[in-house]
Amino acid sequence: MNGQQISQAMFTKYFYLVPQEDSHRAFLTCRETLRFAADFYITGSDDDKNNVVDDLLVKLGLEGCKNTRVGNQFLQGLSGGQKKRLSIALALLKKPAVLLLGLCY
Repeated sequence: MNGQQISQAMFTKYFYLVPQEDSHRAFLTCRETLRFAADFYITGSDDDKNNVVDDLLVKLGLEGCKNTRVGNQFLQGLSGGQKKRLSIALALLKKPAVLLLGLCY
C-alpha cells in the first residue's frame, strides 16, 4: 500500500472488512447501533457524533428504519438488505482507506 508491504498493524489501521454474515445486537435499533459505535470511532461532541450518524442513515437509505430494532431469527427487525447497509455504515464510521466487502474465511 503506497509502496509499502502491508503489515498487520497497517491492515488494522487502514482496512475494514465487512463480513458476509451480519452480526448485530438484536435489541438495539439501527440508530442506537450506529450511535454506540460512533462513541468508539469518532472524537468530538455528542452533537458531532449524532450528525455523523444521521448523515450515514440518510446516505445509506436507513432513515426510514432508524428506530427499528435490528432483530434476529427470533425477533422481527430489519430486513437482510437493511442489516447489510447497517454493517457498511458501521464500517464507514471508522473511515477506512480500503473497504472490503465479502466473505470471511
